[in-house]
Amino acid sequence: MQVKTNTPWMAEKAQDYPERLPAEIAFFGRSNVGKSSLLNALLNRKKLAYTSSMPGKTKTVNFYMMHDDFYITDLPGYGYAHKQKQSNRFAELFEDYLASDRITHAFLLIDGRQAINPLDVSMAETFNYLDIPFSIVVTKRDKLNQSAVHAIKTTALEAFHVSEASLYMVSSLKGKGIESLRDAIESMIQLVKDGAS
Repeated sequence: MQVKTNTPWMAEKAQDYPERLPAEIAFFGRSNVGKSSLLNALLNRKKLAYTSSMPGKTKTVNFYMMHDDFYITDLPGYGYAHKQKQSNRFAELFEDYLASDRITHAFLLIDGRQAINPLDVSMAETFNYLDIPFSIVVTKRDKLNQSAVHAIKTTALEAFHVSEASLYMVSSLKGKGIESLRDAIESMIQLVKDGAS
């Protein structure tokens, strides 16, 4: 899985989106969940997606065109915008993208060290309402002991009503679970190709 260019197509509004490709894999998550680090690990690039200790850095929908002719999209981290104007703009950005009917599959990231947030549950409910297939990715696996891993798995399965096959435990730092997630995405893309042929 290789990205075509280091510079993503960045869009704030639906009219700014790039042309559609056969598939689009979208990544959602709260600010500081480790989304940029995961994308860098997933795509074997150190600084493709910008990481920061300051939440709210991503302010556009970033489209990464892949060599297999699909997009990986990076959505801004939600749950941080503290100014009403910024919060409203973020809400419109998410609404536009979710309503665009572009998403082949969504990955919802949650921090394995934190309690599951109502915003995450609400996002999963939105996916269900819009019939967007989704999976849960638990980040920062390297920070968890075995009992914590079992606890977050159990809690996530109950909170998001997904199967264990749709739950991924990853560590961007250590590389754990990255290959499984990459394989899952490649399988999804192959299914789209097979359906189009």
